[in-house]
Amino acid sequence: MEKNWDEKYKPNCINEIVGQAHIIAKLKNWLARKTIPHLLLTGTAGVGKTSTAVAFAKELWGDDWKYNLHVFNASDDRGIGFIRGDVQTLVGVAPVDADFQIIFLDEADELTNDAQGALREIMQKHTDTTKFILACNFPHKIIKPIKDRCAVLRYSRLSVDDISKKLIEVCGKEGITYDDGVMPLLAKYGDGSLRKAIQGIETFIDVNNHIGYDLIHDDVKFLEVQDIRALLKKAFSGDVDGYETQLFSLYYEGGFCVQELLNSIITEINAMRIDPSIKQGLIIQTAKYDWRVSQGSNDLLQARCYLATLQGILNKTIPINGYID
Repeated sequence: MEKNWDEKYKPNCINEIVGQAHIIAKLKNWLARKTIPHLLLTGTAGVGKTSTAVAFAKELWGDDWKYNLHVFNASDDRGIGFIRGDVQTLVGVAPVDADFQIIFLDEADELTNDAQGALREIMQKHTDTTKFILACNFPHKIIKPIKDRCAVLRYSRLSVDDISKKLIEVCGKEGITYDDGVMPLLAKYGDGSLRKAIQGIETFIDVNNHIGYDLIHDDVKFLEVQDIRALLKKAFSGDVDGYETQLFSLYYEGGFCVQELLNSIITEINAMRIDPSIKQGLIIQTAKYDWRVSQGSNDLLQARCYLATLQGILNKTIPINGYID
């Protein structure tokens, strides 16, 4: 069966990695030396962390790359048993026609502390014959002794331009036509993830191998700046009926989750020209409610409570400390 396009168009060499110029430069240096240190790759999903490991292995070892690159998802087995079992066994296996092998652990931040402690010992003992590449979304969850043994590569979210260029390449190779304005819209749909953007091509292509602008525009909704500004303006003025009506509209009719709304609100707060102490209070308050939602609290109820507090912070009629206990 044919691969999904997000798999089919993964990079086969370093130069095919999209964006991340600062990382590509380091990879080329290591490739010239035919070695790498242990690596810790950090960044959001879909920015190319796994693709980097595969592309490096392909370019370093050619057809033998499959024998010397071993990929695991650490979230599938988070415990010390996985490290002392599968990983410990693998480091005892000799590389195939190479000086070292690579073990890639995706979502390494899901490993327990005990598992990370055992991994640190293996990394230290077998560093000459096995290089570890750890990928994570939350580097603060990685213990310091492992961080100290790794070169850290921080991946940026991909720009609309970078994603659009790759989408144009994919459509050209697949013989897909598209309306004006489709590529930036698909790139925005990806939200910084190339994988999601390429999946969007397969989602929106019609029977005529064409992607229409109206189909994407009607199906994919984006939070508009003016909607967030209107929501905040009503909350700051104490217009309870106004901000609740708009919140319900964005939540039920627009289909936006509360964390999407809070992320957009933070962006707008950062752009505001207001007293720094007030801005700080708004940011802290937003972060607190974002955390509550992430912990499983009723998201719509938390959003209503959050908006109800904003007038007091802006006008300093309620002490900011009252919201950050």
